[in-house]
Amino acid sequence: MTADYSGGTAQIFGEIGYNIPYQSVALEPFANLAYANLHLDGFTETGGSAALASTSSYTDVTSSADGLRASPPLSFGSADVTLRGMAGWRHAYGDVRPLLHFAFTGTDTFEISALPIARRRAAGSTARCRPDPGGHLRALVSRADRQRSSGSWL
Repeated sequence: MTADYSGGTAQIFGEIGYNIPYQSVALEPFANLAYANLHLDGFTETGGSAALASTSSYTDVTSSADGLRASPPLSFGSADVTLRGMAGWRHAYGDVRPLLHFAFTGTDTFEISALPIARRRAAGSTARCRPDPGGHLRALVSRADRQRSSGSWL
């Protein structure tokens, strides 16, 4: 089967924060704003009885976040560790439940939905070891209505 598939994405992000030293801890209140757009052109496959067709789609999502980062230094024997914690609140606006519409040749249209993006979400955290600037461990915990995610990586 053949078809002409095309589309495009655009994204912009900005953040403002201010470092406030407090005793040995660095505090940073912050706010950010992001916009992402995905455009997919419609297509119609040819060359078989299971040819698929789709209408064009546009997905626009804007998100904003505000919160506080804190970085207290810690020592464990000869190892220096900087904990970087973040408590924040993210808000999403726009197409938070992206939908695509498809149809096989001679059938009714059906929808495929991506995972919904939570409109309101709380999040946070990281640890970085010094003197090796490349060595760090990250953990992320995120919670929203009916959604919870977590992850860690080195």
